[in-house]
Amino acid sequence: MDEGDNLISEIQQIIIQYKQEVTGGRKAWPKAVKDRVKKLWKLGYSSHELSKIIGVPYVTLNAWEKAAPGRFKPVKIRDQKAVPTAALTVKSSTVEPLTVEGLTVVTPQGYQIKGLSFSQVRQLIHGVM
Repeated sequence: MDEGDNLISEIQQIIIQYKQEVTGGRKAWPKAVKDRVKKLWKLGYSSHELSKIIGVPYVTLNAWEKAAPGRFKPVKIRDQKAVPTAALTVKSSTVEPLTVEGLTVVTPQGYQIKGLSFSQVRQLIHGVM
């Protein structure tokens, strides 16, 4: 089992214990569950898939995610017409794959990370959430 599987297993055990010990109506979720969910977000899990796996309502997970400190704002990709793209060349009957390079990510603090590919931008976004 990897780290994500271990965290999911721990959350499921905590929830079972929580439901046995806390009876009645709506109660706040234990901090232990919230902390583990935050770790799973950093590993790339979405609130939607976590809701299905652990049984915490999507709306609740979404509220936790929005309240998480240091959360990045959505990345805006600007049209960069001046950035050169790879040219396609045809040799015999093969076509080289097109790659787009030169994307720039701007953080809420104004830092710029330039020259990234789509794949690198995706990795960057998943790495900080």
